[in-house]
Amino acid sequence: QNTYEENLDSLTPPNIPNGYTKTGNWGTVAEDAGAGGGGGNKVLYGDINFPYQHNANSTITSTKFDLSKTVYPTSLNFYTRCDTEYDITRYTDFLQLELSSDGQNFDPYIRWDEYDLDLLVGDSNQIGYSEMYFNHYLPKKYLTKDFRFQFRWVSNDSVRGDLGKGCLVDIISIYAVEPSGLIYNELSGTSMATPHVAGEAAMLMSFKTNLTTQQVKDIILNTGDTVS
Repeated sequence: QNTYEENLDSLTPPNIPNGYTKTGNWGTVAEDAGAGGGGGNKVLYGDINFPYQHNANSTITSTKFDLSKTVYPTSLNFYTRCDTEYDITRYTDFLQLELSSDGQNFDPYIRWDEYDLDLLVGDSNQIGYSEMYFNHYLPKKYLTKDFRFQFRWVSNDSVRGDLGKGCLVDIISIYAVEPSGLIYNELSGTSMATPHVAGEAAMLMSFKTNLTTQQVKDIILNTGDTVS
């Protein structure tokens, strides 16, 4: 089920979503706005200045989410786009996703810049920007009643990106399943069974490499939850 979704389009720039807090120059921007600045798709930039400013280290932090009753996998999803300084040897200007299980202390989870996105989508052109839709399954330790996430925008003191727009996020969502919402259905056929059983067997053999084929088969057939 869709636990949370924020596409930002209901906001008036530079306002941020209700319950969020920020430092620095985070804010929404209406892209492709018509005459007078009206309309346009709303996106959330790490720095609303154009070009973005040097020496930034700012965050935007979500409200709390109660994920304690959800089950794994629960995913945090968002669209991102970057037009940053292009350095293949180190991070200079980038976004970083950070996660918190207690709503106060945050762990760095993943960071990216324009070069990273180009690598992920197979784009070798340094001109313009690069974009991607991220889908991250949250580690189980974050499925708590006080879960929060935040994005951190960092820029250094050197040259800025081609157009100086930095990085943005949009269409932020959390997809989670509660036990009462689990629905099972029975489907037959090798196309259904083969990939699931093969995947389970591979996981078992990766955890215990000394298992025989017969032992793996017995474990699969004799363990697990009965679903009716």
